[in-house]
Amino acid sequence: MESRFTHWMRWIATGVFLALFLFELGNLLGLLHFQVEYTWKGRVFSTAFVFCVASLIDWVLQKTGKIRLHGMVWMAVIVLILVDFFGDVYSFYGRWFWYDQVAHFLGGPILTGTFICVYEDLAPVLKWHHPGYVTLFMAYTTSVLFAVLYEMQEYLEDVFSHSHRLGDGPDTANDLLLNLIGGLVTVALVTGIRYYRSRNRR
Repeated sequence: MESRFTHWMRWIATGVFLALFLFELGNLLGLLHFQVEYTWKGRVFSTAFVFCVASLIDWVLQKTGKIRLHGMVWMAVIVLILVDFFGDVYSFYGRWFWYDQVAHFLGGPILTGTFICVYEDLAPVLKWHHPGYVTLFMAYTTSVLFAVLYEMQEYLEDVFSHSHRLGDGPDTANDLLLNLIGGLVTVALVTGIRYYRSRNRR
């Protein structure tokens, strides 16, 4: 059964996505004439990719166990899209050197937290009986996979549009490192909270 919070967050996320996607597509097609830090092709692809992945996961959960992607995950999707959007459209990436680092660091908790929710929702449906740390490991490694896919998207944007979005080798390594650290912080926090709660129950 879908909670009211999840229902509303899913529709808010859909509305935010459609508004941003239409704005970006309008600029890509020349109907609007706003400037962007890199390319409108990259913006359209990035926004659509994040939302489509979340929608696909939601569809799989619904078909597999008749459950929906948690409302907090939809909130995280909104944050992830908006952070990248504002960095590109308002030139925060170029204006503040630390903005890109903060964005990649936030990607770690957002992605890791998302997949913790997904795997924990799937566990009773698929009758998984593994320890909690296995779920955390799966969530963390999945978030790393998506961080790598994002860097590949930046590379392909450079190849096809010469946008210089990817940066140099150290910049790419730094982006991935910050994402890894953000994910590890999330795993550590969740582990600490669970340990604290288990001690209190005893």
